[in-house]
Amino acid sequence: GNGSHPAVDIKALKGTPVYAIGNGKVEKVAFQNNGFGNHIVIKHSNFPSFENRNQVTDYSSSYSHLSVISVAEGDIVTRGQKIGEVGDTGLATTNHLHFQIDKADAPWHPYWPFTYKDTLAANTSFYEAINIGLGKENVAKYTVNPMKYIGMYLASSANISTTEAITEESNVLIETPTAEPAPIFDTPIPDETVQEVHETNIENFRFIHDSFIKNGGYAMINIEALDSEGTRVKKPSFTSLTVGMKTTIGTLDTSVLPMNNFFDGKAAFSFTPEKTGQTRFTLILDGEKTFTSEPITVLDSFPETSKFSIEHDGNFEPGVPEEISITALDAQGNRTPLYTLSGSATVRLIQGSGKFSPQELDRSDFQEGVAHITFVADSTDPVIFEVKYLETKGTSGILEYSLFRDVSAVHPSFSAIKFLRDRGIVKGYDDGTFQPNKKVSRAEALKMIFTATGEKITDSEIAFSDVGKNDWYHNYVAVAVELNIVKGYNDGTFRPSAEVSRAEFLKILLTALKVDVDPVVLKKPYSDVPTSAWFAPYVDDAKKRNFIPFKGTVFQPNVKMNRSDVAEMIYRALTAK
Repeated sequence: GNGSHPAVDIKALKGTPVYAIGNGKVEKVAFQNNGFGNHIVIKHSNFPSFENRNQVTDYSSSYSHLSVISVAEGDIVTRGQKIGEVGDTGLATTNHLHFQIDKADAPWHPYWPFTYKDTLAANTSFYEAINIGLGKENVAKYTVNPMKYIGMYLASSANISTTEAITEESNVLIETPTAEPAPIFDTPIPDETVQEVHETNIENFRFIHDSFIKNGGYAMINIEALDSEGTRVKKPSFTSLTVGMKTTIGTLDTSVLPMNNFFDGKAAFSFTPEKTGQTRFTLILDGEKTFTSEPITVLDSFPETSKFSIEHDGNFEPGVPEEISITALDAQGNRTPLYTLSGSATVRLIQGSGKFSPQELDRSDFQEGVAHITFVADSTDPVIFEVKYLETKGTSGILEYSLFRDVSAVHPSFSAIKFLRDRGIVKGYDDGTFQPNKKVSRAEALKMIFTATGEKITDSEIAFSDVGKNDWYHNYVAVAVELNIVKGYNDGTFRPSAEVSRAEFLKILLTALKVDVDPVVLKKPYSDVPTSAWFAPYVDDAKKRNFIPFKGTVFQPNVKMNRSDVAEMIYRALTAK
């Protein structure tokens, strides 16, 4: 209730055990690097009401910023059961427990009284929003004071047998259960002399941790057990799992991870550095297989963020989200592992139009010095933008309208490629490129032309020794032969993979379009196209129709066609028709 904080923060040493306040069902377990961090939500049904002890209601208690979580979603827990340990995961400045009780009608659990959009509307930062009480009215609406609730109903302990307790507020005697609650600390001691042998179902481990840590702090090392396909093993099985590190520059909170430390395939241990340097963590499974993490570097201090660098592929397409990376740099231009600025950096357009998401970047957005945003342009105008906080800033290079990563608005065949792409005649590759200079085979040329003309491709028979029934181009070649568009070679082959020449392509294109080509050519259309050449009528007709994009007095009939040339000729033919 201080400002708009909906919980009580209890400062405690890392590893301090955390216990459930009452019987209930675990409705949420989350492992996060920001926000509430690693946290648990337990739903309690038919609990006494905070407002009226004669009524019952449902509550959800939550425990956040944990270093260790000891339960899984769906577990039934009892009052006094250990559920985790105190830590500082997520948005936390020190080790503490964020303890909260939400009412049943809270929109989500744990509840928070304002959103990121609310802070933008109020023109304030996250911490300032708490201090000024942004959304404070919703704190009272959706949460109850958790410590006062405990004071009212959970005052008895394993060592108290009284049936009365006094509330902090009113000194009114209220009844508490007469039944002795289960002892909180009386947990059974495992027999370490007996070791069960389990058949392992684990093929690998995924380590999740920051790459940099400040000396004097500590790091949570989260791990996930994986099967042979890289899928998390929900119920790992093994005999022993030993934890270690390559270079001893600190201490680990444990040297072994028992099987029951894994919940939903996840477990964690902590690392406390004692000197600067670099190390890697190791896991030895059943005394045989060793798995090694990516390195973690310990620094005495993080350099100050002095500027930003901006990375993008240089292209955009209106309406399509483009990913952009923002890196925090020190004065020497090296990446800073931690964003050290005290406020949020703003992303602002200098040229062009569109929207960024997010538009404000704070410490939580930068993971090891790098933040990722998306930009959606709403015009084809070139774009330049900057990231700035006070005098710390960075300016982007120019982003240009682009169909593909390698076809921007200044490409000579941009209009042709866009026209064909918009109609599904041509496509790009998985890496976002069009590869305009890639040569086109005879089979590919047939497919592009038939797709452009809308020719119906049927399952037909054909007798070429190098065109198999299961080849993707079989039916395109068969239809082209039936329509007398192409012929094979004297050796009984079609040579589908051979690169198509300019002369071949023009004949296929004009024949497929059913253009009535005059077979008589009286004057050479180009200096290297004799009137008697078999391809002269097609070249002459195409030149008159402005289908040929090549300039000059020579045609070079044997030059092989690339994807840009093919797109340009098909585009000119379709628009002319």
